[in-house]
Amino acid sequence: DTDQDLLHVDIGGGTTKIAFVVEGFVEETASINVGTRLVQLDDDGVVTHYEDAAAAVADDLGVELTVGEPLGDNDRDRLVQRFAELIFEVVDGDLSDLGRELMITEAPERYPFDSLTFSGGGAEYVYGRETGTFGDLGKELGDAIQFEIDRREVPVGELETGIRATSLGSTQHSMQ
Repeated sequence: DTDQDLLHVDIGGGTTKIAFVVEGFVEETASINVGTRLVQLDDDGVVTHYEDAAAAVADDLGVELTVGEPLGDNDRDRLVQRFAELIFEVVDGDLSDLGRELMITEAPERYPFDSLTFSGGGAEYVYGRETGTFGDLGKELGDAIQFEIDRREVPVGELETGIRATSLGSTQHSMQ
């Protein structure tokens, strides 16, 4: 409903999907293996599960990820900051070796955009609509993405309604 060209970022649990919307049409899409649930933690900050993509990022940073061991605040911050940087590597069209490794699709052709928009569970934190934690890195990743937005001074548009679930969850919600 706007005359703006958008870059839409859908932050899910395991992946982040990106779509360049030019004159109302999706021109380019991409997906990177970065999401809120790549590392799962219990209430004490002990790692209960992690995905291979999280292990690759942790290895790149020299962070130890071990099931049954706590993930310290400093390592947690470094991990989510790198997750956010990887998302913005796709946005900026400048992928590191790690970024290329984590791409699920080909790197997208970059289009100029007027504003960023967000959806998915991670977007609830970017927009400040959620403050709770759910045994993952959602809140911290949302904060790290907001830091990158502020640092770049990128305009952000807010969608009229948010939806926490992505993929099948959002389809089911929409059908209901």
